Amino acid sequence: MQAIGEQLAALSAALERMYQAAFVTSGSVGGVYRGSVVADIDPLRQGRVQVLVPAVLAEPIWAPVSQPAGVIAVGAQVWVGYEAGQPGLPVVIGSQ
Repeated sequence: MQAIGEQLAALSAALERMYQAAFVTSGSVGGVYRGSVVADIDPLRQGRVQVLVPAVLAEPIWAPVSQPAGVIAVGAQVWVGYEAGQPGLPVVIGSQ
């Protein structure tokens, strides 16, 4: 049962980060930002990567890849845009 409790705690923490990114962060994000991939195995199996874009958010966030052509490896540098300028809605639009 402890494993389930740990999983629920991790899920709760992830949901809190998503909420903070989507609803608490104020302001609009314009332009394209450089970030890095910190995780490439999407727990929801939606083809996303987890990116860290320090200029926008202090925490990593999951982002869909606009043109999936394979897995973008952890550590890869990526270009990230934001849907409707919302910091909680990143989209990876390219990689180096």
